[in-house]
Amino acid sequence: MLEQSAEFQDTVPLKKKGKSMTMKEFDRLSENLDKDIANELKKIDLDKIDQEIRLSLKQVDLDKIMQEVESSLKEIDTEKILSEVKRELDNINFDEINADVKKELQNANRELEKVKQELKKIDNEAIKKKIEY
Repeated sequence: MLEQSAEFQDTVPLKKKGKSMTMKEFDRLSENLDKDIANELKKIDLDKIDQEIRLSLKQVDLDKIMQEVESSLKEIDTEKILSEVKRELDNINFDEINADVKKELQNANRELEKVKQELKKIDNEAIKKKIEY
């Protein structure tokens, strides 16, 4: 009788435990996926979709839409809008605005003169001496 060796090794490599797959398994999976996609694409009835789109487009009444747009545009009273804008422009008192602007400019000039006077009072020589130390 033949004695069995304790060191007997199988020539087929063992599958690795974990989440990895062999290339052959990947190819088989890819093939099955391609077939599934092809079958699903065959189920899509492009002619039916085309017919539904064409029917929907026929139901859109472009003439009616254009008539509604034209009607809405006719209802806009541009003369009234222009007259209201002109009236509001006429109500603006530019003389009063100019007077207010001049007054504020005079106030700003007075404040500026005060600042200039304060700057003249600063002893630059004393500041330089303090900086040098």
